[in-house]
Amino acid sequence: MGSGEYLRDCPGTADDVATFVPAIAEAHEMVFRTNRDVIVLNDLKTGLILLVNENMQEVDNWTQVEATLDTSDEVSEEVSENDVSVAADPEDNTDPVANPDDFGVRPGRTNWLPVLANDQDPDGDILTADVVSQPQFGNVQRVSQGEALQIVVPDDASGSVSFDYRAEDGRGGQSESTVTVSVHDWEVNDAPRPLRYPRVTVAQGGSITYNLINDWFDPDGDMVFLESAESPDGLAVESRPDGTVTINDLGGNDPGLRSIPVFVTDGRETATAEIQLDLRDGKQNQAPIANSDHYSAPAGQALTVNPLVNDTDPNGDEIRLVSIDPEDVEATSDPSSGLVTLRSDNPGSYYLSYSVSDRKAESAGMIRFDVFEANVDQEPPAAQPDIGLLPPEGSVLVDLTANDTDPTGGVLVVQSIEVPEDTGLSVQLIDHRLARIAAPAGLEQQVSFSYTVSNGHGDASADVIVTPLPVQSTDQPPTAVDDVAMVRAGDLTTVDVLANDISPAQLELELDHDVAIISEQTDGIAFVGGDKLRFRAGPNPGTVRITYTVRDSVGGFSSGTVTVTVVSNDDPNDPPNPGPLDARTFAGTAVRVPVPTVGVDPDGDSVVISGLAMPGAQMGSVTIGEGFFEYTPNPDASGTDVFGYTVMDRFGATGVGLVYVGVSPLPTVNQAPFASPDTVDARPGRMLAVPVTANDFDPDGDQVQIVPDSVQAVDGEGAAEVTVRDNRIELTTPDVDEDTVLRYYYDAADGRGGVARGLLTVNVSQNAPLLYPNAKDDSVTVADTFGQSSVLVDVLANDDDPDGASADLRLTSSDHGVSVTAERKLEVPVGADRQIIIYAVTDPDDQTAYAAVSVPGEAQQRPILTAENIPVKVTAGDPIELKLSDYVRVRAGHSPQLTFADLVQVSAGSDGTPPVK
Repeated sequence: MGSGEYLRDCPGTADDVATFVPAIAEAHEMVFRTNRDVIVLNDLKTGLILLVNENMQEVDNWTQVEATLDTSDEVSEEVSENDVSVAADPEDNTDPVANPDDFGVRPGRTNWLPVLANDQDPDGDILTADVVSQPQFGNVQRVSQGEALQIVVPDDASGSVSFDYRAEDGRGGQSESTVTVSVHDWEVNDAPRPLRYPRVTVAQGGSITYNLINDWFDPDGDMVFLESAESPDGLAVESRPDGTVTINDLGGNDPGLRSIPVFVTDGRETATAEIQLDLRDGKQNQAPIANSDHYSAPAGQALTVNPLVNDTDPNGDEIRLVSIDPEDVEATSDPSSGLVTLRSDNPGSYYLSYSVSDRKAESAGMIRFDVFEANVDQEPPAAQPDIGLLPPEGSVLVDLTANDTDPTGGVLVVQSIEVPEDTGLSVQLIDHRLARIAAPAGLEQQVSFSYTVSNGHGDASADVIVTPLPVQSTDQPPTAVDDVAMVRAGDLTTVDVLANDISPAQLELELDHDVAIISEQTDGIAFVGGDKLRFRAGPNPGTVRITYTVRDSVGGFSSGTVTVTVVSNDDPNDPPNPGPLDARTFAGTAVRVPVPTVGVDPDGDSVVISGLAMPGAQMGSVTIGEGFFEYTPNPDASGTDVFGYTVMDRFGATGVGLVYVGVSPLPTVNQAPFASPDTVDARPGRMLAVPVTANDFDPDGDQVQIVPDSVQAVDGEGAAEVTVRDNRIELTTPDVDEDTVLRYYYDAADGRGGVARGLLTVNVSQNAPLLYPNAKDDSVTVADTFGQSSVLVDVLANDDDPDGASADLRLTSSDHGVSVTAERKLEVPVGADRQIIIYAVTDPDDQTAYAAVSVPGEAQQRPILTAENIPVKVTAGDPIELKLSDYVRVRAGHSPQLTFADLVQVSAGSDGTPPVK
């Protein structure tokens, strides 16, 4: 129940309204809802509907509202209200309205079809699309969890064809309509067009980030990107080609609507439209904005999501998840991280409501969760095209599988990439998922390459459209966006500060090694590790502010601040909440799965792997390494395997996560590796050990090694002598006064007959920039601490110096009780609790890098699997008995015991006999 007072305050006074509405006074749970030009107030409890623009006229049903809508098939002229939480009417569901569509498509391409963009649902439900019929040419597929369709058009297609589709609201309501697609030859080109006109909300002096790319489409079927966005007076607007727009109010504007011009292009023609900014009074708290979400998962499989990702707060306040109403599905939530895990064994569509808060006001959001039966017919995946926006003299990373769809609900694996030689592209496949794209000689026009993705049962191919970005002015320095983090006292956290920093000129960004603690509480150590900021907290709780500097490739720089909350050791401890992990590999080929040690604990504790959990891997075997799992699928494995794991925080609390591994059959034809060029700048008289294969890759996932005796100087005479050791090329640069260039060829082999030639270039100069060493973290295993008062750690084994040799690095640590031995190893005492030790490596140029060593304490000496008697060998068909104490090691004075015999699981190969007597 409310006061019943209704106030409308507009610029000027002509349209202002202040009145008492009895129906509002008697309402229970009122929310604003919009559909095109219609704005209503809806009571979720009683179904009451009031037309806001019609003097709060009461209507009996949504049919009256629907009658006011324009259902033409033209591009929507509506303003997309991103600041309204739309909640579905729980009763009297009304069918959606699907409207006809006309799209242009390109021959020989896979074309995106946003068929739902001009459809409506009177109840505000979330719509999905499904294919009813196929056209006379091409193959129409459901993609993006049903939020769009796509059509694969043959190379020789021409003319127009039609097909039918169905819009579904997930509550049983549906509507069918027709889509007409017309093939547009490459000589024809029209500018992109907006599908909708977004409106975003921010308070005075605030900032908001919005991605507009899905608000646009191209009438010819081309992929589009954001060319630029303008900054009206009083606003600072930054944009990225991927469609991200960040709007900052500079504080001098009155509340009201503002327009931000944006320019979107297909690489040939450019169109303009506007984002509407609803600027609110900054002196008043504005409630957070919870936007609707749509997720899907196979029946019986848990899905972890973060519904807060697309939610905003106009004042810039931190948003927290307050509650979630699971309805008929299993739902667990972690308020500290905002993560929600959903699961259901029963296929169908479910609606869940959730609440968010900025600690002053709450807002309600809605989730549609579609649970589908994993396809038993083992259908192939659907691959969607991707766009790579290549900055001048730079590279771009594209997640090839992010928008692809698997009807089996598994993990997709990129099997291969095909790059035509005439494109001039260098494409590196990473983890069977990511493509790092560069054009060493430059790129002047749009080109493409293809990739093939597999779900283990079938495959599909799509193109990656690589578009060169125009040269931007380098006058604009980067923008460093502040970050926040949490860590337990005495523990270590890592912050990826570059993840949200921006270069308006699209230049590569790097993190300066100089960081500083600027708050009054200064206990703790802040340093840079790789491209991330790291902080080991001191023993006292409180708040620490750390400043850092980000720099672009032409010297522009900007500083940002990380605010770290240090949690007391006396505060109650919550267990870690590890999220799902995924990996990809080929049958019979081992893959490492790194396990995050920070960011998975609500108290800011770092974690370590404590063991495996149910379910066990069914298609392969798993071993535990220092901070990773190594999964080896069986030679005949295909599909997605899953296994459980546990992590433990420093107080002994554990959490269980899942690892999903996509396994694809080995390609029938071995593909040769690709050797990326290497360039090293070094000063005269320096010993170098260059890991030239570190940036080489093999499309089949094979390990790439330098072929012995294959290294030879390109220029012949005058080159320094080289040797190959540990898959590195070692040489000493000549002691010369003038600049010198050394070039060496080497062969990289995949061990299965594939060979590629690589090139190493060494630029020798007295003025070569001095580079920092690379220091990498190390972990001491529990097994290494059994019965030991101290442990030796060879931390330099995985450290190196890019402009020198690791043999010349100086090792130090100022941590209490830690010493450096004559063999340049750290000696660390084993304490009662786990320790995080910080050490430093310094090169001959006095450049210093830092890393951490995790040493378990006596309290963490849990039972562990020993490697001495593994693997176990047995003749097929014969039984074998295994004594537990031969394979499991425990603390002195204890013996290993099974807790629950029914939890012992045997992977493929067992005859089904119970494994425990």
